[in-house]
Amino acid sequence: MTCKRILFFIESLGSGGAEYQLSSLAIMLKKKGYEVKIITYADRPFYRKYVEENDVEYECKVALKNRFVRPLMMIQEIRHFHADLVISFLTSTNLSACVARMLFKYPLIVSERNTTQDLTLKYKIMYNLYRFADCVVPNSYSQKKFLEENFSFLKHKIEVITNFTDTERFYPSENYRNNDVPIITTIARYFYQKNGIRYLRAISMLKKKGVEAKFFWYGNIHQEAYREMSDLVDKLDLSDYMELCDQVENPLYVYHNSDIFCLPSLYEGYPNVICEAMACGLPVVCSNVCDNPLIVENGVGGFLFNPISEENIANALELMINLSKKDKLNMSRHNRRCVVERNSSVVFLNKYLTLIEKIVK
Repeated sequence: MTCKRILFFIESLGSGGAEYQLSSLAIMLKKKGYEVKIITYADRPFYRKYVEENDVEYECKVALKNRFVRPLMMIQEIRHFHADLVISFLTSTNLSACVARMLFKYPLIVSERNTTQDLTLKYKIMYNLYRFADCVVPNSYSQKKFLEENFSFLKHKIEVITNFTDTERFYPSENYRNNDVPIITTIARYFYQKNGIRYLRAISMLKKKGVEAKFFWYGNIHQEAYREMSDLVDKLDLSDYMELCDQVENPLYVYHNSDIFCLPSLYEGYPNVICEAMACGLPVVCSNVCDNPLIVENGVGGFLFNPISEENIANALELMINLSKKDKLNMSRHNRRCVVERNSSVVFLNKYLTLIEKIVK
């Protein structure tokens, strides 16, 4: 059997990293001659224009929100599209896709986009249902390790494919940034996982020490965590030091106007934003969790910190801010080179093509 038609399922085409990776994969496969379609059930169309401009069929089916009928409706969509392969991203969609696979035989890849922290009943059910998938694709080695340690029967199904970075879209600025007052940028959801409260307290420590810097955080402001962070900015008197901004559709301008990138998350999968920042030649300060130390070489491409320790976060930021222009420039060149060699779209696509050929024979 030759694979010609691939159907993607994901909750939405919102602004997250998983949505970007799926959209880009669909576009790459379309350009390789596959017939592809993306189906969502939540109308958050951040990447809709991106996929449709690249001739990828997209449809939001709100009826799929009902998780009790979702597997049966998925089967209908698979049959209607005559799919040779289904690729599913994210928890709720993966769970439903596996239930559908129990009822109707079809080739299925499920993709893991984060690192599991708490093995709740929902996750136990889902990971046990993964036995019905043909392949489980985590985007991080930390999630691979977690799955193998807790669900050893999945070992032969796991294939890590880390996120790609579009190094033509994300590139260094022509003029290397070295502002008198350095600009430190974070691009992340306002969400508790991203550790914004401790980050703000660490920034407050720097302000009290007289460290000169300007901090920006970009993300979807319609979140409870945003309100908590905004309140804390006022409480700590950081309004002249830290600015909380809405998400940006094209972050290249943000990267180009920054000196340093920081991601203070408590845990991650394989964070797109770190690789994008590195592709743009930014030194990185980030938490020493999950796959981050595999991406950022401590002391060479940036600095790692313990995200639980506000003092440790502050110390790492201060160390980076005080580096010489020469040292920062060396980090910049190192990071760009690493991303080009390791995270290119060619490497990413070839891994998926090999996997597709293996599954759909």
